[in-house]
Amino acid sequence: MLLTLENPQIQLEHQLLKLKGQLNLQPGSTHVVSGPSGCGKSSLLLAICGLLPLKSGALHWQGEPVTSHNIHNFRQHIGWLPQQPWLGDSTVIAALKEACEINHQPWQPQQVAELIQQLQLKSELLQQPCEKLSGGERSRFALLRILLLKRSIILADEPTAALDSSNTQSLIRLQQSQPFKQTCWLSISHDPEWSSAQQHQYLLNNGQLTLREGN
Repeated sequence: MLLTLENPQIQLEHQLLKLKGQLNLQPGSTHVVSGPSGCGKSSLLLAICGLLPLKSGALHWQGEPVTSHNIHNFRQHIGWLPQQPWLGDSTVIAALKEACEINHQPWQPQQVAELIQQLQLKSELLQQPCEKLSGGERSRFALLRILLLKRSIILADEPTAALDSSNTQSLIRLQQSQPFKQTCWLSISHDPEWSSAQQHQYLLNNGQLTLREGN
């Protein structure tokens, strides 16, 4: 098992969010969580990647508990895609190259070109300032950056919120393509088109995380 999370209690600014349920993530598996606004979906992702304190509950990575001693190494395996990703104030290509350099990944122009095509982006956008991108372009380039870093798990908060149906389908095809068959996805989504393409579908409501479809 790649990652497991059971009965997490998450410390928010003014309250303790108590959730009951379990997530079991394996390499190559895809998971989506839906539920009403304010039920804790985004907080769940933030807690997994260490951006919100997990007060109790069992979080394990490859069979080992995630603690303050190993969380830095754990984060090297996680790709975090928020609803409004920040790419920086440089050009797109500079932001991508910087991410590769910081994370000790080689810059591979051919892979970048292939991902741009798969995500229905335009190569000319590489020379644009990041701030000039549309919301959908920014989201897809943020995902492209994660894919270049070869993360084991992608945590995505509403990954298709800024995409039309055509771009959503291109993202689903990329997710299912051979180069990323071992990448695990855990996403938050209200998009039926995206959710129906995920192997495991959960509902989070009234503090209970329930598997609706999948194994």
